[in-house]
Amino acid sequence: MYRILIVDDEKIERNGIRLLINKYNLELSVEEAENGETALEYISNNKVDILFTDIKMPFMDGLELVGRAKLINPSLKIIIFSAYDEFEYAREAITLDVFYYILKPINVTEFLKTISQIIEACKEEEKRKEKEVMLLNAYQKEKIREKEMILLDILRGNIDYKRFDYGKFEDKTKDNISDLDFNLKFKNTRLILLDFRSRFFDSYKSDFENRLNSVINENFNIVNINEYHSVIFIEDWHSSKSRLENIGSKLIDLINVHYNKDVCIIFSRKINGIEDVHREYAEAEKLIEYKFFYKGSVVFFVGESMYKEDSTFESVDEIIRNINKFIDLNDYIGLKESVDMFINHMQNTGSFSSSYIKYVCMEILGKASENTENSMKKDKSFFSRALDEINKAQDIFQLRDVLISAVEKIKFDSPEIPIKYKGAVGEVLNIIHKEYAADIGLEYLAEKAFLSPSYLSYLFKSVTGGSVVQYITNYRLEEAKKFLSNTNMKIIDVSKSVGYLNSSYFCSIFKNFYGISPGQYRERIDELE
Repeated sequence: MYRILIVDDEKIERNGIRLLINKYNLELSVEEAENGETALEYISNNKVDILFTDIKMPFMDGLELVGRAKLINPSLKIIIFSAYDEFEYAREAITLDVFYYILKPINVTEFLKTISQIIEACKEEEKRKEKEVMLLNAYQKEKIREKEMILLDILRGNIDYKRFDYGKFEDKTKDNISDLDFNLKFKNTRLILLDFRSRFFDSYKSDFENRLNSVINENFNIVNINEYHSVIFIEDWHSSKSRLENIGSKLIDLINVHYNKDVCIIFSRKINGIEDVHREYAEAEKLIEYKFFYKGSVVFFVGESMYKEDSTFESVDEIIRNINKFIDLNDYIGLKESVDMFINHMQNTGSFSSSYIKYVCMEILGKASENTENSMKKDKSFFSRALDEINKAQDIFQLRDVLISAVEKIKFDSPEIPIKYKGAVGEVLNIIHKEYAADIGLEYLAEKAFLSPSYLSYLFKSVTGGSVVQYITNYRLEEAKKFLSNTNMKIIDVSKSVGYLNSSYFCSIFKNFYGISPGQYRERIDELE
């Protein structure tokens, strides 16, 4: 409903217009003013869509009111009504962009026609403004995507540094970075890598980014890598380590309070040029693996040594040989001591991944179960549960307890139990190809293949060279390209068909991967045809 302000020093005139508006149920909210000064004050403090004013009034006439009101609200629609002998005023009203001029006494037909026209004009104005806002939002989103693409290229080292000059790309496919609202010049900058143990950014990306201003006071940019990782670029001219630790602590508190998630936060060294970014990002990525040796959320710093090799330890191969020997001898005490030595060795060296450590633990469990003759020989679910507990261990200390507990239950009193993993990766690939549209992940695939998630991850990477998550994402996006090329499905339906319920996130991942949006990809295919 639009608001009309009726201005006339004669109350009977104002009442008459109000009665007509009410009688014919016009889409208007009516306000009144008895002179130009009162009207102007009201317009200054309230939203008014239509000004219906007489010309001759005390203190300020209608034409002066119109001129001053237009300065306050240029989109204000104006209707002048006055006596016939004031027609000359109408000419001046035209120069003031008056919408219509009505003579007194008011003709009802003319009045209704004029009001209908002006209401339609208000509606058109509203539609135009909504369209402008929609186009502006779309433009801003595209700028954000373009900025993320540039930052991703920089992080991955996929740019020619010689063609980058303090915020400008010569490549025709890239706009001037200043047009993309960049506030960093990659000098005196630092990266903050955020890594979550579970999917996070596909659900909380926008909300989290909106909350970052409460933690980071410096200029910053953020780029989303995938569901688990994001990188924040912060301006860092004089930050001490204690100040960075304070930022890390606040980020952990923010994430814990609002999302109840654990996060690994890694600060890079200070960056003094764009050519440093890829190196620092790669170094930060290497530290992600060390979160396994800590409980809950942690903060790391690139360039700081967190682990020290203890020369008194035997080699890992020797420790594992001792473990196997104690298993063969059914020596639980010796096994426990060797397992403790293995865990301590892994923790102190920091040279092995959590996947490898869990794999070794699963191998220990498998060998220990080879001799059992009790009910566990036929209880495949026990072995599956034990492997699953190893995989889900949150830290290396919990892993040790899980392994010792499982081995103790077996009691080493039985011969071989067959455990075959041959063809497991091929089976998993078939499942992915058939069920990629469903909510599948490492744990689901491991359960289908009767393997632990950690061991499946190790096998899969050994065979394919990449992770299960990466393969699922790649396969989904390739299937999405087929749908876009061969069907007229809407983008939102394509998104659901390849396993992404959130179409906006699907479009973001697609563009990050291929450099263009799904819609642009379809347009290119159509042009080629």
